[in-house]
Amino acid sequence: MYRISVHPQALEETENAIEWYQRRSEIASDNFKSAIKKAFEDISKSPFTYTITYLDIHVYHLKKFPYSIFYLVENQSIIVLAIFHNSRNPNEWKKRLK
Repeated sequence: MYRISVHPQALEETENAIEWYQRRSEIASDNFKSAIKKAFEDISKSPFTYTITYLDIHVYHLKKFPYSIFYLVENQSIIVLAIFHNSRNPNEWKKRLK
C-alpha cells in the first residue's frame, strides 16, 4: 500500500466539510468521515485505478457526497492536493501545484 500525505489546504477543506455536516447531523458527519476513510483506503491500495484529470493528477469521486479527492502519485507516496466540493471552481485547487 502507498503512504498518503495530505496538503494542509486539503486537510482544512475536510475539517470544514466535517463541521458543516456536523451542524446538520451527527450521522451525516460520521458518514462523511467514513467516506473519506474508505476513499483513502481505496486510493492507497490501487492509486492508478482512478481517472487522470489534469496533468498527472488523479481524481476519486466520493459515492454519497458531492466531493472529489485530487491526488498525485510519487514513488510509493500519494499526495492529496484537494478534497473539493464538486460545485467549486477546479482552478482553485490547481493553484496548489505551483
